[in-house]
Amino acid sequence: MRLIPLLFLVACGPKTDDPAVDETDDETSAADSGTLLSSLKLSEGTLEPTFSSTQRNYGVGAPVVTSTTEIIATPVDPNAVVTIEQATIDGVTIASSGASHVGLAVDQQLVITVTAADGASSSTYFLGVQPGNLPEMTVETPGEADPGYYFLSNFTFGQQPNGIGRYLLIVDGAGVPIWWRSVDGEGFDFRVQPGGDLSYIGQSPTLEHGGVVLDGSTHAVVDVWHPMTTQEGNPNDIDVHEFRLLKNGNPLILGMSPRSADLSGEGLGQVVVLDNILQELDAGGSRLFEWSTEEIFDLDDLPQAFQNGIGDGFEYAHVNSIDIDPDDDNFVISARFSSEIYKVDADTGDVLWTLGGPSSDFTFVGEDRGLTFDGFAGQHSARALGDGRLLVFDNALDFDRGETGDCRYVEYALDTNAMTATLERSYVQTGGGFCDAAGSVQRLASGHTVLGWGNLDQVNGKRAPAITEVDENDEVVFELFLPETQWSYRAFKFDRDDTGKWIYTP
Repeated sequence: MRLIPLLFLVACGPKTDDPAVDETDDETSAADSGTLLSSLKLSEGTLEPTFSSTQRNYGVGAPVVTSTTEIIATPVDPNAVVTIEQATIDGVTIASSGASHVGLAVDQQLVITVTAADGASSSTYFLGVQPGNLPEMTVETPGEADPGYYFLSNFTFGQQPNGIGRYLLIVDGAGVPIWWRSVDGEGFDFRVQPGGDLSYIGQSPTLEHGGVVLDGSTHAVVDVWHPMTTQEGNPNDIDVHEFRLLKNGNPLILGMSPRSADLSGEGLGQVVVLDNILQELDAGGSRLFEWSTEEIFDLDDLPQAFQNGIGDGFEYAHVNSIDIDPDDDNFVISARFSSEIYKVDADTGDVLWTLGGPSSDFTFVGEDRGLTFDGFAGQHSARALGDGRLLVFDNALDFDRGETGDCRYVEYALDTNAMTATLERSYVQTGGGFCDAAGSVQRLASGHTVLGWGNLDQVNGKRAPAITEVDENDEVVFELFLPETQWSYRAFKFDRDDTGKWIYTP
């Protein structure tokens, strides 16, 4: 199904203060409710797909809604009251009326509310005008996906092509954006944080630079966080890979700091290396905790291809994810270049164990891919599930040999007594080969798993998906595709509660 990127309409359940809520009713409640529309028509443009009582999301082709366009919204109950409100895409009311002729500008929406005759309940529909340079998205739904919305941000390596902007996107299961925001630089790691606010990492010439926190309802910028200088006083710039808020509200932020290192023992002399720095800050921005990859810097752990190219500006670890293990509240840190994942004590900074790479403390069990490396290689997004379980997005990239498998996600059961990592679950993108950059994995409460494929381009000669959701049996239930040249660094899925508040899922 091709979605036309001009207008969208969303029908939802309980009315909330935020008009971007889209709650899905089952068929029984939809049929019995006196707060739903039986039809929706426009005097200009055609809804896609055709309106039905159980379909909640629509696109409409050109022309864009104008002041002469008639909105014909017919409720199931003829005694129900239909009102129309004009608002921004962030939900800020511009005007409110019962008129059926309303014009909209780009980044605005109509909020069509159907209130039951007794006034006790209501449902709300949205008709919004999308900018013409939103990336076109298509979806395939071979199964039943979980309720909720997909969070992504499109980008390309190098300059964006003409006609496609860079956006933060919240997308429903039909591939229709329910919210978007333009960014003129990197906008990575877009997600929901504990407490229901949203966040992303910005590196923008004109917008926010740092870990950006958005109010979950109004989408206004609440905070912009930046790492502090290191304990040694070295500069420390934002690292775009990951930004987290802890449950107490403190930011957990990655930085990148230059340091002069004496590598004369390796025949290199003084070299400026880039340390990856993990910091927890308090509400005032003061440093509460700091950990540096300097603690684990070992040239012998790196692929020979990197050792051969060491010079000033050498980033030896390339930390690309941080997580908090619910078993003990310690940190789980992924270092891509050495293909290692570390458990780090959140109080002392000590490395408690290493999984993967040449210094692994664990033996892999059940990994029979027939490759010369065990486990994963060049990984992203190590996520601790609790009960000794660990999710990993395996880019399957061996930097030395150039030998790869197909990229995948894997779930391991870690036994810290026997020091084994046993493969429990996996979904392999068969025929995709390695994923050169980025990628993510998220486990939903239902047991479904959401994968972001980073910059994976082709699978068996066809366009690779940007997002895949698999069920508890690792069968594909949903895939979203971006245009050629466009990728998403990470992808997540989050839902809302009955009040419209975003529900945090690690």
